[in-house]
Amino acid sequence: MEILCEESFVTVFWWVGILGSYLIPKLRAHGAMVRVAVRDTDQAIALRTSGPTGQVELQAVNLQKEESVSHAIGDSDYVVN
Repeated sequence: MEILCEESFVTVFWWVGILGSYLIPKLRAHGAMVRVAVRDTDQAIALRTSGPTGQVELQAVNLQKEESVSHAIGDSDYVVN
């Protein structure tokens, strides 16, 4: 049984390194819409252009502010940290 369905909205924290480099392409391949929570969207611009237009969204998030994190995950079907 596959849990992730096409058009699922997934927010990913800690996208750098092995996890992110493996997970984000897999999510895109399954048709998920991916929001990547980052400190600086300019440094992660390559992620946005790595999938079809609109499939990968970058959002600046301050992990020390609860409202910033809540905003990032508010409409997500899944959150990966």
